Amino acid sequence: MPEHLWWPVKLTKYLARFPHEFKTWLGWGHTLPNSAECVPYDDSTKLCGAMLGALQENISLFHAEDGTQINMYCVIPLYKEEMEYQKAAGTEALMQKLAALNGFGMIVFPDRPNVCETE
Repeated sequence: MPEHLWWPVKLTKYLARFPHEFKTWLGWGHTLPNSAECVPYDDSTKLCGAMLGALQENISLFHAEDGTQINMYCVIPLYKEEMEYQKAAGTEALMQKLAALNGFGMIVFPDRPNVCETE
C-alpha cells in the first residue's frame, strides 16, 4: 500500500489503543486532533483530526461473552475548521453539515470538501 494511503489505518489503530493507553474512554462525538497543532495526517491531505460517529444501532452494539457491552463507531476524519466548529456549535450541528455531503464525509476522501471552510 502506498504510504500516502496508510494514514487512515494508523489513525484507526491509534483510536483503538487510545482508551487503554490513557485509561479513559471514547464515545460518540468525541474529537481528537492529530496533534496540538492540528498537523495534517499526510502531505496528501489537510485532514488533521477525527470524530467518532454513530453506526446503525443494530450493528453498533454487541456484548462480549462476559456480558461487557461494546459500542462500535465510525471514524470521521476532520479538518481543523470542522473541529473548531464542533467545539463551538456542538456535534449535532457538525453532523448536519457533514450529512449535506450525502455520505461523502463518512468515507475517507483525503480531498473531500471542508464543510466549515467559510465559517
